[in-house]
Amino acid sequence: MRKLIPYYFDSGVKVLDVTTGYKKMWEPALFDRNTIDTGKPYCDVIFMDGSKQSDAHILGDHRKIPLADNSVDLIIFDPAFTEVKNAQENYGVKGGKGRRHFYFRGIGGKWIPPEAYFFQCWREFNRVSRNGLIIKIAERFKDLEEIPVITYADLAFNKRFNKKSAFTRVVNVVYRGKRKATGARTANAQRVLSNYLIYKKDRRQR
Repeated sequence: MRKLIPYYFDSGVKVLDVTTGYKKMWEPALFDRNTIDTGKPYCDVIFMDGSKQSDAHILGDHRKIPLADNSVDLIIFDPAFTEVKNAQENYGVKGGKGRRHFYFRGIGGKWIPPEAYFFQCWREFNRVSRNGLIIKIAERFKDLEEIPVITYADLAFNKRFNKKSAFTRVVNVVYRGKRKATGARTANAQRVLSNYLIYKKDRRQR
């Protein structure tokens, strides 16, 4: 985030992170090399999450955000997902041939296919955000097959496909990081492919 936000948006933007979790994407700090000397963070973040375990400012459902219209400049959305393996039931989702590889975790612990999940969120994000939206989607490939989660996001948020949405996808930034839990410090560390979909209502506005 400390590289993406200053590059695509003005310093000091007001951000709402609707899937805060343990704030891992905000580490080590809300500063970059252009602002650390001034002591001012590159953005002002409101943290929101549906889990009581999260240290968020707002505890609630991101499909019903308790904020006024156009109250933030940018929304960050990093939805949790589960992978269904070997035809086994995982978190209440049955696997098997012909079924989807991934499901997203909705409010209340229900697992929802991505095309339905994004359509539950787009209205609120359009209402609350003045201009920007960043969606993080990790690991979109499974057994060399592309999982069309990015397409599902576009169908809901991109006004090219959803005429009622005000967002246009500006760019997809692909980042290949390392998963610490599987030995990131070793020579054969497992790598994770993350996609950051950046949407704006006004492409010219930062």
